[in-house]
Amino acid sequence: LFQRLGIASEIGCKDIQETVLYLVEKNQVLGDVTLSEVLGNLNPSPKCMEQRIRRTAMVGLTHLAHLGLDDFGNEDFSEFASSLYGFDQVRKEMDFLKGTSKTHGNIKMRTFINSLINYYQENM
Repeated sequence: LFQRLGIASEIGCKDIQETVLYLVEKNQVLGDVTLSEVLGNLNPSPKCMEQRIRRTAMVGLTHLAHLGLDDFGNEDFSEFASSLYGFDQVRKEMDFLKGTSKTHGNIKMRTFINSLINYYQENM
């Protein structure tokens, strides 16, 4: 999955994986607990960990936006654009990359992490 999102080599990828596995083991999703609470249990520096996760998630968003610009029917784009980020946010990022917008797409961490949890549970 991380390779398909273009984030496998990012530093925050390990943090995302650790967060998802922790939530799966505890049978929780974001909403039951906050991201800050989860990261506080995983790392003595939760703010740094959260920033790495956000940066890595942004790399994934940019990667999907590029895929969508190149081939709107791309399998990875179709599968992940709406589930992980929300298609509206991917579309905003695509517009930014084309130069028709001055704002990037936003990442909703709850949606992103919870979607990764669902993906993990369906495929493991």
